[in-house]
Amino acid sequence: MKIAVLTKAIPSYESSIRIDSSAKWIDESIVNFVVNESDSYALEEALQIKEQLNDDSEVVVVIMGSESNTSKVLKDGLAKGADRGIFVNTPANIEPLAVSKILQKIVEKEKPRDGFNGLLYHFLLVFLFNLALMSLDIRL
Repeated sequence: MKIAVLTKAIPSYESSIRIDSSAKWIDESIVNFVVNESDSYALEEALQIKEQLNDDSEVVVVIMGSESNTSKVLKDGLAKGADRGIFVNTPANIEPLAVSKILQKIVEKEKPRDGFNGLLYHFLLVFLFNLALMSLDIRL
C-alpha cells in the first residue's frame, strides 16, 4: 500500500518575521522553516500504519514551495522514516487552485491508497474525541 502525506513548511515560532522589500511577502532569508505540527502527526500516523501492516507499504512525503524553505522539512520527513519524498518547486504566491491541480496530478501519478493531511487528521481526532465524550455523556 502507498500512503501519501501532504506536508507544509511554516515559519518556526522562534523566527523573527519581517516583510520583504516588495511588501507582499516575508523575508525568507531570515526565517527558519519547520513542518506544520498537524502534518507531523499525520506523518507519524502513516508510519505507524506502515509498521502495523508489516508488508511492502510505502510512505511518500509530498511538499510544495521553494527549495530554500522546504528542503529541511522534506529531509526531516525522510529522517523520521518516510520512504520517498516528492518536492514541487512553486512560487510563494501560488494560487490555491494551482496548488489543487498540482496535487491532483501527483495523486493521479502516484496512486496512493491512503493519504494524510494534518488538518484532516486534526478534524478526525476532534470528531473521535467528541464521540467519546458523547458516549460518556460529558458536555463541555
